[in-house]
Amino acid sequence: MLLPAFLQTLLGYSPTASGLSILPRSFSVAIMLLIVGKIADKVDNRILTVIGLIIIGTGTFLFTNINLTSSIQNVMIPNLVLGSGIAFTFISVS
Repeated sequence: MLLPAFLQTLLGYSPTASGLSILPRSFSVAIMLLIVGKIADKVDNRILTVIGLIIIGTGTFLFTNINLTSSIQNVMIPNLVLGSGIAFTFISVS
């Protein structure tokens, strides 16, 4: 919720560019849901949850590099990583 506001107000991106910067998160969740769904039958759910939380932590850590001179790629890559972690975590939790 805060990322689009940051991109639009402080970095001056248009609402379309701001939305497109978050799009990789949706794509990575959709792709990883298919992959993790097949893995979940063979691997313990606790292991998948831990892997997902580690990936989410890594994606969140990558967001610490964002500042007022960041490019759109600096926003898209952490979103991609964060989306992968979300898929790992929530498939195994549910």
